[in-house]
Amino acid sequence: MKLTANERDANEPNIERGKAMVRPLVRNIEDCKVNDRSMIFFEEECETISVNIVSVPPGEKVEPSSHSDEEEVYIITKGKGMVRLDDDEYEVAVGAAIYIPRDTIHAVQCLSDENFEFVCVSNWPDNNPPMS
Repeated sequence: MKLTANERDANEPNIERGKAMVRPLVRNIEDCKVNDRSMIFFEEECETISVNIVSVPPGEKVEPSSHSDEEEVYIITKGKGMVRLDDDEYEVAVGAAIYIPRDTIHAVQCLSDENFEFVCVSNWPDNNPPMS
């Protein structure tokens, strides 16, 4: 049976991987957009990652932050923006992929007339998978 992304998500059985109970998930990003930091895959659903879509309105920015226990990947899906990584700034647009190691100060700003959107994949490499 062929399922849509959200139908498959609701019908997949759990699969045991090590001590964690995880299952494959398929979701449509547009269906997950409910605010400026909409979750696609929650940390509780995955072993060591979470995935969300970030939307920054024109002229606005996300303040600098850094994480000692987390690395991130941004995949730009809409608009144009400035990404700060420590002391360097990069102008990025649709199709760009950015890797942010632990302890890197990072911030983003929308430079376009439309929202600057990106998928953010967060990984906690030292996290142990949740116990079932």
